Amino acid sequence: MLRDYFAHFIQNIKTSNVTVKNDDLSQNPLEIQYQFELDKWIKKTDNQLLFKPILFFPYSDARINIEKRKTPVENNFKKSYAFEYEFTIPEGYTVDYLPENFNFGNNLLTANITYKKGNNSIIISQTMAINTLLIEKTDFETWNTAVKNITKQYNQNIILLKK
Repeated sequence: MLRDYFAHFIQNIKTSNVTVKNDDLSQNPLEIQYQFELDKWIKKTDNQLLFKPILFFPYSDARINIEKRKTPVENNFKKSYAFEYEFTIPEGYTVDYLPENFNFGNNLLTANITYKKGNNSIIISQTMAINTLLIEKTDFETWNTAVKNITKQYNQNIILLKK
């Protein structure tokens, strides 16, 4: 199931050291920790490495067709996602560009993405939550605007520069 979930977002991902916590149907959030490797995720030039740090894109394909949809959108339950990525900065490189932190929230959807540079790593935290069980027809435009703004953030690059 985990491999299928990853494959929905990313091709050629190799996962290892997978641990699952709170899979006992309790009220505690399910937590999955893992390490992974990706092929062909970084673009390399003579003196730069470029890559998109966001690997999972919840709701990027969740726009509502306002012209066709006549009834509210019903969610079975409120969902939230929390991802944390840690990228090791390769030896001989420094961070040239980190995207600005992103915070968005309304009564339908909230999203936060933070970028933090450590000694030899970059840590990206991504959280997202649906705040409603029912998206009324009058909220479709608001929902679509939120999804559009969040999707723009998924396409941000980090640039590393060769020393």
